[in-house]
Amino acid sequence: MLSQLDTRIDVDWVRVALSRGWGAEWARRPLNPRTDWLGRPTGDSWLVHASAQPHVFTIRLDPAERAPAALFPVRQKVLAHCRRQGVPAPNPVRTTDGGTVTWRGDLACELTPALKGAVPHHFGPNQIAAVVRAGLLLRASLDQVPAPVVSALAAVAVPPPPCWRAAVEAARSDLLPLAERRTDDWGRACAAMLRGVLAAEPLMDALRPRTARAVVHGSLCGKQFVLSGGRDPQVLGVLDFGALHVGDPLLDLAALADTAARVRVGETAQRRALASFQDLAARGYLLADGQEQLLMPLLLTRTVPPLVELVRAVLLVGRRGPGVIERFDRYDPMHKANVHRLLTGPAW
Repeated sequence: MLSQLDTRIDVDWVRVALSRGWGAEWARRPLNPRTDWLGRPTGDSWLVHASAQPHVFTIRLDPAERAPAALFPVRQKVLAHCRRQGVPAPNPVRTTDGGTVTWRGDLACELTPALKGAVPHHFGPNQIAAVVRAGLLLRASLDQVPAPVVSALAAVAVPPPPCWRAAVEAARSDLLPLAERRTDDWGRACAAMLRGVLAAEPLMDALRPRTARAVVHGSLCGKQFVLSGGRDPQVLGVLDFGALHVGDPLLDLAALADTAARVRVGETAQRRALASFQDLAARGYLLADGQEQLLMPLLLTRTVPPLVELVRAVLLVGRRGPGVIERFDRYDPMHKANVHRLLTGPAW
């Protein structure tokens, strides 16, 4: 079986996958590796220059995104339902066997139409407003997924989330002392992240289990929204349903609140964005009174374990680079603690 560690993704590898999944005509199309807004290859997606419209070929390389084959037909039903509700969810190109995924070893590959959106260097108030509206529409649509589809998704075996308590203990006992002994910038950055993890422990510890059960996107951060440009930006697409599962719908709302609070610039803008998020979520009967207190603690229980593992990779394996900095920013527990304060403290 191919794995992330022994697989070299190059043009020939992609052409073989395209030929197997979608036919020789797709394999003959010009290809380019996709890059992020800094011009760095993403490593897991390629632009396929089809005659009518460019398409994106995606390989699920990240072990966190690995999913059993049984997930994909159910996921397609969820996406079709969301599109009928007006959510701009992706519509993968059908493979020659009628599915939406082809496999090379244990790597799932998909082909979807490309979306050309603006790539802002930051989220302004108008961009955040568009993201919140689209995210809440998605959340309302997921709440209405037919019961048989919910049951089918729940039956797909997915690994449980990592234990946040074990991650906190590793941060306290093993990693923070190691980070504090270092004098370089990476050591200081890791120490700051780990101190944030320990400071957030009481928030997570106070969270009580919930039995809520709905389809959850599971990764509703800002990078999943493709935005148009202009004074009135619109969300052209909501991406990456790879973490789709049945669980607590507040997880999506928590990720959306975390994104709303990344508006630029300043606390006043953050308060306004979060107030608008709460108002729209309450009006849509998505967030009950008092549930705002649960959002960041729940999100922290999901983001602390991968943050601690990332810190471990930096300290013990020497992982470096802009991608690590971006993930530090996305997982930053002090940001989430501050969002919790803004959501639950005095309004103004």
